[in-house]
Amino acid sequence: MRPRSVLAILLTLFGATLIILTIYLGVKFNNDLLAIVKAREIKQAALDMKIDKLNEELTLLKYGSISEIIKIETIAIKLPGRKTQRRNTNGEMVDAQQYDFSYWIAIPNNRKNDIEKVEYRRRGGELLQKVLTGTEPTNGFAASYTGWGCFPEVEITITEKLGKVTELTFNQCDYVRKLL
Repeated sequence: MRPRSVLAILLTLFGATLIILTIYLGVKFNNDLLAIVKAREIKQAALDMKIDKLNEELTLLKYGSISEIIKIETIAIKLPGRKTQRRNTNGEMVDAQQYDFSYWIAIPNNRKNDIEKVEYRRRGGELLQKVLTGTEPTNGFAASYTGWGCFPEVEITITEKLGKVTELTFNQCDYVRKLL
């Protein structure tokens, strides 16, 4: 056997270094790819959860009961310069600011045609109409009145075209106080 030349030793060391470097870079690249795949799996799982939640909401909007999908809305619009006489708690006649009050239900468009009418029964206020009825889907089955005060209890009856009736109650004054 003859002794190896310096060049052969250097080439062997260079080759071994290349092999070790290739293995190291391959492992590092593989680990980087695994981290990317894991991050994408986590994102995919989060997206799948969001899709499931959206599908549940969509099913609720399509098939849920009316009481689960509506929101009762009300507004009070001050009528500048318009006052009316009313009795205060002492029985004295006083001026009271007048407002236009409206009720309506916020409901998804795909379910508006399921409803025939919405009735709003107000407790108290003998001088006001006891029941207001909304029959127009395009305005959320809105009903309005002009007066000086709100009602602490408004009973809402939603009659669907197929005959199902849903009854709800809300405190108009709680809503109006936030607006005024």
